[in-house]
Amino acid sequence: MRGLLLKDLALMKGQKKFLLLVILIAAVPVLTSGNIGFLTTYLPFVICFFTISTVSYDEIDNSISFLMTLPVSRKDYAKEKYVCGLLLGLGTLVLCQLLGLAAGFFMSDFIAEVYFLQGAAIAGVIVLFLSVILPIQLKFGTEKGRIFTFVVFIAIMGLAVLVSRLTGLSVDSKIIKSILGILAQIPLWGYILGGVLVSLLLLGISYGISVKIMEKKEF
Repeated sequence: MRGLLLKDLALMKGQKKFLLLVILIAAVPVLTSGNIGFLTTYLPFVICFFTISTVSYDEIDNSISFLMTLPVSRKDYAKEKYVCGLLLGLGTLVLCQLLGLAAGFFMSDFIAEVYFLQGAAIAGVIVLFLSVILPIQLKFGTEKGRIFTFVVFIAIMGLAVLVSRLTGLSVDSKIIKSILGILAQIPLWGYILGGVLVSLLLLGISYGISVKIMEKKEF
């Protein structure tokens, strides 16, 4: 798996000019308006997309067929994509959080607790993103994967609209208020622990699906 990880990092190194452009784009709102939250939100997801793009690189000229002739199992291939995505996505997030914290010391309205909570939420979304997208990419490939990714995105947006409309119904307002009251009684560590457990569960399910996809895939 180490060799696969080095391969993907080498592929990303070949895109260093584009990566530099991405960093410059992320730096503009920070330098012009002091929006350090944009750095934490934008950059980690762009880096995660690079992990997804390595699957398409492996499909070029049937490179993945060659990889399977090496002492690398299909399970190792699937595992490496998750390790690479989490390593780069969460690693970039931590780096952005540290840079944002350093910049926040020079801002009068900076609240460190809120900033770190935002980072924790972004970490959860990164895990969700990788858990959904990686099996899709491995199953359907680059072209069909884009279509399914778009469908998933529309479904999530539709669910968000549905939830927002339900919260606006007066009939359900008492129920919603009671639920929010219960949630407000849960301590912060409870949310953190719950988030970690849910993230691990999602990753475990997603990884298991990806391994089965790779084992059944023909090259």
